[in-house]
Amino acid sequence: EKRGSTHLARVSWFPAPLAQWDEVHPLSDWEPRPAARAYHTAARAATGMLVFGGVSGRHHLLNDCWLLELDEVGVLTDDEAPAARWRELLPEPCSPRPCGRSSHVMVPW
Repeated sequence: EKRGSTHLARVSWFPAPLAQWDEVHPLSDWEPRPAARAYHTAARAATGMLVFGGVSGRHHLLNDCWLLELDEVGVLTDDEAPAARWRELLPEPCSPRPCGRSSHVMVPW
């Protein structure tokens, strides 16, 4: 990630009771996570936040789908940043993926 880039691999959240923005960090540096992207879509799901598609830093359309497991966010102290776990959602082996896209809308149900 470079400063001024629109392709970020960071997540920020705004928990209403705390009324402040904070960055969410992965639980470890070795866990998988989505590539930096822009123009993706994100939506709240039952157990977290879904992220789909977008454009990579090399201007490739993406068609991957990731779940940020927000229920993994732990109890915070004043000097701790929240941590969560990413999990890639893969289709069944014979199921086709949608084509890569950006600047789109997603509605989970």
